[in-house]
Amino acid sequence: VPEIAKRFDAIVAGVDWSGGGANGQSHTALWIWGVHRSSGLHRMELETLYFKIYPENNPMSSDIVAHIIKACAHYQVNMVLGDAGGGALANNHLQQAFGTARARQVQYRAMASSAAGRPSFYWNKNDRYMAEKTTMIDHFLIYVKNGGVRYPISSQMSETFRHMLSVYEDMSPNGQKIWKRTPGEPDDALHAQVFGWIAANVVLGNAMFTQEIA
Repeated sequence: VPEIAKRFDAIVAGVDWSGGGANGQSHTALWIWGVHRSSGLHRMELETLYFKIYPENNPMSSDIVAHIIKACAHYQVNMVLGDAGGGALANNHLQQAFGTARARQVQYRAMASSAAGRPSFYWNKNDRYMAEKTTMIDHFLIYVKNGGVRYPISSQMSETFRHMLSVYEDMSPNGQKIWKRTPGEPDDALHAQVFGWIAANVVLGNAMFTQEIA
């Protein structure tokens, strides 16, 4: 792995913790990206180094948390970003393992919050990043569409693609575009990728991901 690390400008990870509920509808997912700086369209390129969708839906399973810590340590990640929505306790375990500089958490928020003049992404000056869900998913999927990422061969990606295709565009009651999940279908692997992509932008200091507010 030290040799792998030399190939990249950074290595990052994203974790979407399961929200529990019925089996098959929510999973914990881990995605580890190798990051190359780029002067082209994307400013960076991401290569999939490792990913796993855990079959158990208990986000605090000791086996799952231990495996994620082991995987992130193995790849020497510069930052692992975990979902704060249902994983605050699990994220604490990551911070105990890697410290608060390398292990942080992010919370999705509704786009309506932008009406208060807040940026689409910022640090809350306390314990987490706040990110507009629609904006983050929009930017990530455009990034994927434009060839910014490298995935494994398609035969290894069937379950991941199922997660990615379970989300669809809809309109909120006030006329804003939102992303929704198809009922009964998981989408966790998508969010793990988004969180890892956010971590890469933070580590490289890319525009939009350096905002802080009081």
